[in-house]
Amino acid sequence: MKELVVKKTHSRRRFLTGIIGVGIAINLPVAYSCNNTGDDNILTARQKEIAIFTMNFLWPDDKYGPSIKETKTYEYLIWMLSDKNIDPEENQYIINGLNWVDETSTEDYQIHFEKLPKRKMYKLLSKISNLEWGESWLSKMLSIVLEAMFADPVYGSNPNGIVWKWFDHNPGQPRPDNNNKYPVILNRKKEKIIITSMKQL
Repeated sequence: MKELVVKKTHSRRRFLTGIIGVGIAINLPVAYSCNNTGDDNILTARQKEIAIFTMNFLWPDDKYGPSIKETKTYEYLIWMLSDKNIDPEENQYIINGLNWVDETSTEDYQIHFEKLPKRKMYKLLSKISNLEWGESWLSKMLSIVLEAMFADPVYGSNPNGIVWKWFDHNPGQPRPDNNNKYPVILNRKKEKIIITSMKQL
């Protein structure tokens, strides 16, 4: 976890090429978000602050590539947490991690995380990255960041394929639309509709 933050364009591209090449982080483009909406009330204001800061910690806005805000990564997280098709324990693990970060802050500094000076926020996240739970949780958060970045824009993140253009990524064809995206296809599977040709999608 010590080398998660990659600050130069060429380094970030090598990083992304490496994880994609060996299939570590994600199967592109897999999107959890089922709609272009989500329940923003699923997180408290404090949890939201921690989530956004953590994602920026993992992928800083250094002006060399798309930022967390530009890729709508937080919105993607909310869509994912709102998805009833995902194992509730997986989503609860993400939320628990946000609470654990705040608990660590109150234990170390006797103050909630969002009230810490940024210098101490970075220091605290660097500390938990060396803890077993912290490394696991930050790894999960990084996977979400990457999923949001490379997901098809039909799912709400990566607007206008901003990351694809920056990374010179070919998403493959045919791309999903509102009639053949997840969870529409998933619902067809539940209805036991047998798909025999691409025209049915």
